[in-house]
Amino acid sequence: IDEDEDGPFVLNVDALQGRWRHSSPTLGRFTVTGRKVEFDNGLKLTVMVLETGALAVAGWTASVDLSTAERIVWVKADKGVCAWLFEDDHMDSGVNPENITLEKRRRNSVDYRALDEQLRRQEMASRRSALNSDESSFGEEEGPRKPRGRDDEAQETMTGAEWAALHAKKVAKSMEFFQRWML
Repeated sequence: IDEDEDGPFVLNVDALQGRWRHSSPTLGRFTVTGRKVEFDNGLKLTVMVLETGALAVAGWTASVDLSTAERIVWVKADKGVCAWLFEDDHMDSGVNPENITLEKRRRNSVDYRALDEQLRRQEMASRRSALNSDESSFGEEEGPRKPRGRDDEAQETMTGAEWAALHAKKVAKSMEFFQRWML
């Protein structure tokens, strides 16, 4: 008899509840809820309780003598033996139970002033690299651009809309010149 903290194992419908793996790999994993057995591949079966109290599924009868809480053994006269193997919730999800922390996690102390300073430095570096990039944004409405290079250097800057207008004028002038030349 299989003993656990709740007493001896009793093979009944309640003992079948949960997530299981069939001993035949082609049938795979399934869940038992009440008397319903639903396989991941879509197969649905029903657990029958016989007059003797024995459990049966699709002509297979659960063996009280060979079964445990983790392994239900099913027998069929002309087919032999198969088994249902219990799977914990975390076994199915791929979680290693040894990695589960049961006590409260402690956080390291944080130096918020140093963190703030680090974030400011990163933001400044990000702005500098954006100003020094060759990316254009024609047609977008922007505020005035900051000068590139040293802060004390005077530079002329234009917005994307101003550049678009300048290029449109130059294209129109070039097209006019080209048309005169062709005619």
